[in-house]
Amino acid sequence: SVKEYGELNATRLMKQHHNNMKKIFLLFIVIVLFSCNKNLEQGEDSLTGTWNVVSAETITVNFENRLPPEVGNLGTFTFKDNIVDYFFVHNQDTILGSSPWKLKLDKVRQGFFRGNRFTLQLESYLDFVVEFEDGTTNSEKDAREIELIQDVEPNPTIDYLILKLNKQ
Repeated sequence: SVKEYGELNATRLMKQHHNNMKKIFLLFIVIVLFSCNKNLEQGEDSLTGTWNVVSAETITVNFENRLPPEVGNLGTFTFKDNIVDYFFVHNQDTILGSSPWKLKLDKVRQGFFRGNRFTLQLESYLDFVVEFEDGTTNSEKDAREIELIQDVEPNPTIDYLILKLNKQ
């Protein structure tokens, strides 16, 4: 009968709509995951190469005895495959080493939204939050300037180092 046909058609349309919603949701999840991986790959690609340290500054916890940032050709960071060689001068100390490195990407709350937070993890005692260019969306792609901010999250009572680098 016509009534049964209409009910079957409505049921079929509801199932089809439900299946379409599942597909859209799965597609959204895939896009989000791909986007995170793309940002991390772009960040890693940008880091690879040699960077000149052009500024170094220590921020003291109590903000007393703060020295102005040192500027000039203070040293280099050279990122290869999974090893970074670094050499720079700060406060008349020479800091040098070689370490495996890993770039980590986390989503963190930034006001009302969630944004990217890149962390450069070195095997040595230096871990840095990385700011690519101006820190906006996709600024990690082909970056020519970065700021490395020593990550003191486990112990916020210590002084921390901020380095500004330009790519060669």
